[in-house]
Amino acid sequence: WNGSGTMTINGTVIANNTASGAGADQGGGGIYNLSGTVDINADTVITGNHADGAAGSGGGILNDVNGTITIDDAVITLNTAIRAGGGIEDNGGANGSITLNNVEITLNNGGTAPGNGGGIHITGMGNVTVTGGLVSGNTAVQGGGLWNGTGTMSVNHVHVTANTATGFGVNDGGGGIYNNGGTLNVNSSTLSVNLATGLLGRGGGLHLNGGTTTMITSTISGNTSLTNGGGIFNNGALTLNANTISLNGATISGGGISNEGSSTVSLKNTLVAGNTAIISGRDLFGEAGSMTSAGFNLVAVIDSEVYLGTESDIMGDITLPIEITLNALTTPEGSDIPVHSLSCPSPAADMGDPADTMADQNGWAVFNGTRDIGAYEAQENCTTANTGDFTVSSSVVFPNPSNGIFTLNLAQNHNVGANISIYEIATGKLIKEVKADAMTMELQMNGYADGTYVMQIVSDNASETHKLVVSK
Repeated sequence: WNGSGTMTINGTVIANNTASGAGADQGGGGIYNLSGTVDINADTVITGNHADGAAGSGGGILNDVNGTITIDDAVITLNTAIRAGGGIEDNGGANGSITLNNVEITLNNGGTAPGNGGGIHITGMGNVTVTGGLVSGNTAVQGGGLWNGTGTMSVNHVHVTANTATGFGVNDGGGGIYNNGGTLNVNSSTLSVNLATGLLGRGGGLHLNGGTTTMITSTISGNTSLTNGGGIFNNGALTLNANTISLNGATISGGGISNEGSSTVSLKNTLVAGNTAIISGRDLFGEAGSMTSAGFNLVAVIDSEVYLGTESDIMGDITLPIEITLNALTTPEGSDIPVHSLSCPSPAADMGDPADTMADQNGWAVFNGTRDIGAYEAQENCTTANTGDFTVSSSVVFPNPSNGIFTLNLAQNHNVGANISIYEIATGKLIKEVKADAMTMELQMNGYADGTYVMQIVSDNASETHKLVVSK
């Protein structure tokens, strides 16, 4: 128990303690911080503690008004609370904070009354930052892993996996993360195989109930919901940039993303493919026009008017889906968090926004000059197999779109004899291959069906990729 002072905990096991205060601001079975500073350092284990009062919160830790807690390289496991925050409850308010670095938060239970935040729960205007580590196997009615109120929660390079939200109501769910009107930032993280198991619970990976959520270079994979939003259920303002959303499933609608009413979703550089829904919207579901493109996305199946795409997007539909293969969710060498790498060649390779040069989810730099669509950046030339490592040039193709006759002006770092290969964007099938006979030449595509194709130019010194749009 810490009042307004400073408490430092090093290499300590805090196990099987109970706090029985009845109020929502009481609890902290393992540690209670009233308004001071607590530093918890390496090799500390907080396990098996309970907040068993009528509204007891924070089975492992309770941070109260204006308190500050920093936790490094610790384990918080098997703690329980009646009200909320099985592992950690933050009631510190706008002037308090909790910072976690490389912490394992596992197998905690956030209770049933109301039962929010199996791993971490923020009451009101709290501030929690989680960097690195693991959030796994936690259970609650809402937010099996993490629950944010009207404060700010930042999740950076964290694996949030196998958490469960059991709530039966339409506002329940969020197996991995639940945002209840606050600001949620998810960066370079993976949410995988989280579950919303309640009859009407929504959002296997995330349930966004109002507020503002920004997700960058992150993976949403293998999450499931009994109703809507296998990967994400959104009822707020959601901005996505350079994410991979795949293999999620919903029993009703929106296997990848389900958007509610007039809520907004903006996608950029994001790959949405391979999701399933029994009723409708295997990849995307919502009101017409409620999801908008900021460009350079790949959506394998659009089966309604929910998504307003742009010319830079790669889009399929039920009759002609984009065929893209992702490798199984694995942790690459040199990283500590699993991702879906591209199976080369890939229609997502080098098709992101050239202006976006941030690193991918693993921290790897953009390869070949233009980023791949999705959270993963291939560190090899992935537009065709075995083309080697090249730099990007800047040839010009015009008019584009065209009736099928294009003019190609090769950049100076190419040469006569450069190989020009054209692929169907939906299947990756090579349909045309020629050698450049001049630095300016004509490409004949008027015998091919209307649609979008990928052209790759490869010479001794450079490689580049262009999208060709045939529209007769």
